Amino acid sequence: MASGKMLMLYAVLAYAALAAVIMFLIWRLTGTREALVGARRIAAHAQARQEAAKRAARLAEQRCRQALGQAEQSLAQTGQALEIAGHIKLVSQQVTGLIEYITGSFEEPPLSGSDEEPPPLQYRPGRHALPGSADCQVSDDDEQTQMEFIP
Repeated sequence: MASGKMLMLYAVLAYAALAAVIMFLIWRLTGTREALVGARRIAAHAQARQEAAKRAARLAEQRCRQALGQAEQSLAQTGQALEIAGHIKLVSQQVTGLIEYITGSFEEPPLSGSDEEPPPLQYRPGRHALPGSADCQVSDDDEQTQMEFIP
């Protein structure tokens, strides 16, 4: 009987050892499976972040192209505005000169703004300045100039 009890004891120990090995393998597989699920979750999050970063990069590149196009357009418009401003300045100078000519004295020409006195010019006002004047004779040269503007 002692041998039967020993045999049962060995059988129980063998089953216990086998159960422990099986439990250890199940525990290891469960841990590995949890790690695999965690790794898959991390990979899915990383892929989603990478796709979001690619979308953001495409949008930033598109905005950059739009900003570059707007900058080029602004430069072109600025060039046009500077050209127009140059024309306006020229016309302003011409109008200022004309105003000075019209409002200035008939006997002396308008001063150019320098400290030096300009040499006296032969100044003769036009016929519109001296209506009915007997001393203002129209020369051939004046008649030809007037005929250029008559249709």
